[in-house]
Amino acid sequence: MSAEKDFAASVDDAGTNAFRDRVQRALSHDLRTPLGTIANYATILEYHEQGKPDEVRVFGSRIRASAVRIGAMLEALTEALRLARAGSDTNDVDLAGLLRELLSSTGLSATYTEALARPVRRCKVDPALVSFTWRAFLELQSEAASHALLELGLAVEHDERGTAIDLWTGAPSEHTADPALAQAFARELQERPALEGCFALGLAEDLVRLRGGSLGLWGRPGAAARLRLTLPHAR
Repeated sequence: MSAEKDFAASVDDAGTNAFRDRVQRALSHDLRTPLGTIANYATILEYHEQGKPDEVRVFGSRIRASAVRIGAMLEALTEALRLARAGSDTNDVDLAGLLRELLSSTGLSATYTEALARPVRRCKVDPALVSFTWRAFLELQSEAASHALLELGLAVEHDERGTAIDLWTGAPSEHTADPALAQAFARELQERPALEGCFALGLAEDLVRLRGGSLGLWGRPGAAARLRLTLPHAR
């Protein structure tokens, strides 16, 4: 095997191991935490059946939120595992149409109009991977914005390295590709670990890296922000 093939194989192995490690952490810790919350509050409710109605409602609300969180995480994990096993399935995709389909199927509180987009052309990408990544980003933004209506924009750039797809919330002038803004986004995510979107976005990043691509984030969670999905040219 040539040196180039050895290097490519080592990169693939590193990406696969990172993905497996994230899945293992999810199963051993990330999913256990909300499950523990459900069990603990359910136990407390048993002792408050004849107690204070307001407290019971609060406990019930927290139990429901934890259950919803587990459901969302399991859904993201299941889809990520499917995409990892399936490999790349590249097609000629209308990105604007794919975004509208995603918004329609998920019911996310967001709107996309051509007025907020730069000229968007069809390009060869894996629609399932793009859709999974966009959904993770938009769910994170929606949750961080307390589910307020998000205005979306879309742009595509091509160069010799591949295709860069930008999806942004808010005015694009507010979140240029400034390294400081990228660091601020990452710092805020670390300070808000309860956001379900962090989990799905992490899975998306691992999947994109497995395909030889990268993710970039600028701006602020729940405010003006941009996701850049860069993928190598389809072979």
